[in-house]
Amino acid sequence: MKPYDYKKDPYWPSFDGVRGYTVEVDRLKSMASALRNNSDPRLFPKGIMFSGTPGTGKTTLAKAFIAMTGFSCFIPGACPDSRSLSKIYDQASRKTPSIVFLDDVDRIVSVLGSEGFISDESQACLKEILARLDGVEDSKGVITVMTTNEYSNLDEAMKRSGRVDLHIPINK
Repeated sequence: MKPYDYKKDPYWPSFDGVRGYTVEVDRLKSMASALRNNSDPRLFPKGIMFSGTPGTGKTTLAKAFIAMTGFSCFIPGACPDSRSLSKIYDQASRKTPSIVFLDDVDRIVSVLGSEGFISDESQACLKEILARLDGVEDSKGVITVMTTNEYSNLDEAMKRSGRVDLHIPINK
């Protein structure tokens, strides 16, 4: 799998098109600049989580941040399983610095089955993401950028400091 070429995507947002999030944009621009100028991937954040209700601009802000870093970006397909996530992280690890973008991560790791339990595949995806955020697999220089509509419903392990180093709530 090749990284997603957002530089050729005319619909990929930039901060130029973002309105109403001055504090968040300034913070993200500063962080993107620091990442671009940092040569030590051990100092990169492992995870960045954008949360908020649908339509607040989480994905737009996340994509604009990714574009500003200039890093390679890997995006799983619509319904990733744990094996495809593993492959994406392996690809991203070979092309550092890079970003794995998990839009609507709650859709991937907190899908309830018909009996009200978390499905086996969702559990496997959660374990894969947590392993990558923990550094169990070689993931230095890979940043996981995630968005979620249901932050409160995510497994507590997904929200732990040291895995998600930056949580950006979008509440407008």
